Amino acid sequence: KVAAERHFEPESFVPIVAFECGTPDDDSHRVAYFFDPRNVPPIFCETRPPALDATLTGRFHPKTIVCETLDAYYRAVHRYGGFVAGHFHTRTYRKEILAELWQKQEFGAQYQLGKKHADEEENLYAYLRNGLKMGFTGGSDTHDSMPGNPYPEPGCPRAAGFTGVHLDELTPIALEKAIRSRRTIATSGARIGIWVNYGDYSIGDIAQFQKDNVFDIRVDAASAIDTVEVLHDGRPVHVLDAVGSTAEFEYRPHRSEAEES
Repeated sequence: KVAAERHFEPESFVPIVAFECGTPDDDSHRVAYFFDPRNVPPIFCETRPPALDATLTGRFHPKTIVCETLDAYYRAVHRYGGFVAGHFHTRTYRKEILAELWQKQEFGAQYQLGKKHADEEENLYAYLRNGLKMGFTGGSDTHDSMPGNPYPEPGCPRAAGFTGVHLDELTPIALEKAIRSRRTIATSGARIGIWVNYGDYSIGDIAQFQKDNVFDIRVDAASAIDTVEVLHDGRPVHVLDAVGSTAEFEYRPHRSEAEES
């Protein structure tokens, strides 16, 4: 909290205080975010044995909120103005408003609605199909104190991901509002910006199908883009190849696609 306050620069750099827990009852890893952490006490919710060592727990601050259940963790975070996001280790989603689509580590077996599955994207598509509404993030989970570091480190064979946020001004209030509204994009470490509009709707909105509307899509990148794909339920429905570093195009969904989404 002290570091976040020290490095805060209005309209230039807005730190977000956050921490990760390995939560019961399925050992899913979840992250709590706070935009105003000044009055937030320590919150503890862990299933990992090293974190439960008596030498550590005996040193807890007396105001620490110890959460024995996931519901208690949600309540504690929300009570102090925070929100919970899914991490790459999250097996089940309940009240998370963001899901981490990419990070530096790789895992062989993820979970699809409680069943083992090999692909994290398929896990998240399954939740979307079942009505869960969430935005996406790309992160690091880096242990080298260098967020966004593109170079591998031991146990982390991939580049660190990035999260993009659509907002009109860089202030804590605007940033929190944008993230809570799911106005986010995730990348695998590439410097890419994506804009999607559908009539009066944009990224993060819940849109209703309108037969006269099309998706207006723009992609900007720091280098040449090989391919842009529009996916519906994980399946490519429109592909644009060899587009330079910027792509702007329209996509008109079929009614069947929109009604399924």
